[in-house]
Amino acid sequence: MSHGSRKNAAHPGAHWVIGILAAAAAMALVCPRTSAQSPAASSAGPLVELTAKAFKGYRSDADLLVQVGEIRLHARAATSNLRYRALGLALYQGRSQLATVWKNDVQGALTAAQPVVTLPGPVFIVPNAGTACTMSDCSAVLLLEVETGPGASHIVRAELAPVQVDRPPPRAPASRPAIGPPTSWPSHFAHALRAFSERRYGDTERLLAETLAYIEKTRGPSDPAAARVHYQRSLLYERLKRQKQQEQALLAALAILEKYPDPQVQGTIGRAAGPLDKEIVARRLADLYWEARRYADAYTYYDRAYRYVADVPLTDAERNRRLARNSAGRMAGACTQKNWAVADEAMAELKRRIVDVDAETRRQLEYWIRTGEPRLKARQC
Repeated sequence: MSHGSRKNAAHPGAHWVIGILAAAAAMALVCPRTSAQSPAASSAGPLVELTAKAFKGYRSDADLLVQVGEIRLHARAATSNLRYRALGLALYQGRSQLATVWKNDVQGALTAAQPVVTLPGPVFIVPNAGTACTMSDCSAVLLLEVETGPGASHIVRAELAPVQVDRPPPRAPASRPAIGPPTSWPSHFAHALRAFSERRYGDTERLLAETLAYIEKTRGPSDPAAARVHYQRSLLYERLKRQKQQEQALLAALAILEKYPDPQVQGTIGRAAGPLDKEIVARRLADLYWEARRYADAYTYYDRAYRYVADVPLTDAERNRRLARNSAGRMAGACTQKNWAVADEAMAELKRRIVDVDAETRRQLEYWIRTGEPRLKARQC
């Protein structure tokens, strides 16, 4: 679930802007701790003004290294000692959050004598984001955790900014060899992926259509390879902001993936273009519906994504992480539908599972427990 925009209070779920991504879109994390205001924030505005210069990205194998320019912290009000205890970076692709990473060694204080602090720009290592941000544009938000009292803190956010990722320059059209009709779906699909990474979106759409037609003719329209192409089309349409076609492509991919056991799917499509399974696609659909304020549909697909985890071979740690993230989505979605029994159940499961997730996922999900509990208690979302 992504959490970047504010919703009109007249809509259910206005206090939670939730989304996931799908993908490498499949690498998107559900329920990140990225609310524009933490529960400790007040209407007086942020405690600290946080600004940074340009974000520069460098791919290192599968990871993305993000170099941040000079960072400036400015206390917005007179203070004797305002302590900050961690600096973070939330990485996005479109509306979907890929990851959040933190540097807990960035600590200090803003005082009346020194209300402004300038920090040298750090380098954040974002695991497994190199491919996604090379293939399609990413953006980032700088985060600062500020103490507000004993055991309490507030997350200050800078403005969303693009991450400039070094990419190989696209070949000049005259030097690019012509691509003939497909003779195998993996090779033609690879041409489409390359066009997508070079931002030749017209060529990408054509090559994906040709690949899909070849698969449907030689393997049938319900082959797992067709799901792989439909899913890649959804990423293209998201990039082009064609939401209706994005939805249709995701629904087509999910309808195929639901017909096969996951090992058979993986044996057909491989993982060259990133992981893909029906839990990832359902969660992506839930994100799309949430952003469109179709909260009932969003809840339906968060719930389906949760149930699909059992069908996907995963390590125990990854299974627990996915279930924890989807429990947060079910809790928030059920809350908007006033399905209090499910919301309470999902919150209880989230609390059980968060104990065994990695530190970064725990940091992200703690926000949903902290803000969800009073809403469930009040029966008001």
